[in-house]
Parts: sequence; structure tokens; C-alpha cells
Amino acid sequence: MIATSLPSLAYAKPWPIIADAIKGLAPPIRRSVSACALEHRVLANPGGGYSGQWSFDLAPYLRAPMDALSDGRHHLVVVMGCSQSGKTECALNWLAHTVIDDPANMIWVMPTKDLMRDIAKTRIAPMIAASPAMRERLRDDLGADNIFSKAFRGMTFWAAWPSPSELRSRPAPRWCVDDADELPDDIGGQGDIEMLLGARQTTFEGSEIGLKISSPARGDNKGIHADWLRGSRETWRWPCPHCGAWFSPDFDQLTYDKGTPEEAAESAVLV
Repeated sequence: MIATSLPSLAYAKPWPIIADAIKGLAPPIRRSVSACALEHRVLANPGGGYSGQWSFDLAPYLRAPMDALSDGRHHLVVVMGCSQSGKTECALNWLAHTVIDDPANMIWVMPTKDLMRDIAKTRIAPMIAASPAMRERLRDDLGADNIFSKAFRGMTFWAAWPSPSELRSRPAPRWCVDDADELPDDIGGQGDIEMLLGARQTTFEGSEIGLKISSPARGDNKGIHADWLRGSRETWRWPCPHCGAWFSPDFDQLTYDKGTPEEAAESAVLV
């Protein structure tokens, strides 16, 4: 008989690995996009503007479209509005809600690669950096955190542009198209963006949802305005300060001096 002395080997304890894996089995948190944003979204604008915890005080009209993305009753949400009115915040807060509360693959499309890179670097990456809940869910394996793709626990986010090759082999039940009116009607001879992204959702029937955002650059009955017409056609309304009637303002109600732009700005009145 030969007796051999073997060195003692140190093995990793399995409990931390098991505990981390169990997190992936947790059910989704039943909370609206707006509620998630109020708790976890932090705005940082070092060059000026509001910085601090997310609030709807300045843009209360964003709450309803955000919550339509998480109420389980819709397959497409359309947000049409003027430039710089906060429309993209709906997509950012939806991404935060998807990462933190209800993981599912998501694709975000902008009209060009350069625009998508700008959004990814100046809006999405800072949002993740400012949110401990999002950072904690960002995987740390090789290649998990890139400009155009980010792997979180339970889901992957892709930043893309209108190209059939960009969308191929990326199954995702959720998608967002920002500046939708700037996209071509036909992409690589394979149809419009909604058709291409809908093909990414085929294995998620019943839980698929898309978000379209744009100013109505194409005019009436086209582009985002046509998308808005095929939905519930909701508008944001204000109460008249005199009679209390709720109304949705329109350019036809705007009167102003037809002189110089400065005179027009100073004399503009909503009737």
C-alpha cells in the first residue's frame, strides 16, 4: 500500500453563486414605469438644467404614456409632441423599469448610427451610472457593457439603427423607435421599421409591446401622426383660466403680431 499526502485545495463556496442565481428566479415587481422612475431615476445636468431625483412637476404629461407601457393593456404606445418636450424620457424610464422591475430584451432604434451612439453615450450610460439599482443589475462578464449593447441580469438591451442586419437574430418583446418620422418607409427592401421589429417579437406573443416617439415632421395623416390616429388619440389638456373648460391648444388658437420674430414672441396670446 502506498500512502500519498495530497495538498489541500481551496474551493469556492457554492452559496454566493446559488444566491446570485436565485435572483434571476424572482418574479417581476408589479410597479408602473412612473413609480419606478420616481424611486430610481436621477437626472444629472452638469451644464445646466434640473439635476436631482426624477419628478413630473415640469412635465406631468409624460406620466400617462409611460404608465401605458407597463399596464399590460397595450401593444403599441405612440408619443407625438414638439421637440425638446421630454418624449425621449418615456423611453429612458421604460428602460430603467425593464432593467429593475420587469426584465425583458429591448431594442432601441434611432434614425442613424451616429444619433444612436450619441443617445447611448450622453443619455443611457449616464442614467445607468446615476442609478445604483441599474448598476447592480449590469453584468460584469466580458463584453456585457458596450456602447451599442448592454447585458443586464435577465435581459439584454440593444441600441440599433435602421438596417436589416442590425436587427437580425435579436429576439426582443420590447422595442422603441425614437425620431420615428426621420426613418425611411422601407428599410433594405424588407419593409418599414415596425414590420422589422415586429418580426423580433414573434416568440413573445401576448407580451410584446413597442414605443414610437417623434415630432410630426411629415405632417398630417403621415408618419407619427398616422400612428397616433390609429390609436386612442389622447391629448394633453389644460383648464381655461377663465371658464375652467379643459382644452387642447392648437396653433389655430395662437394670435400674435405678424411683424418680426421678436414682436411675435412678445405679443403671442392663446385664445
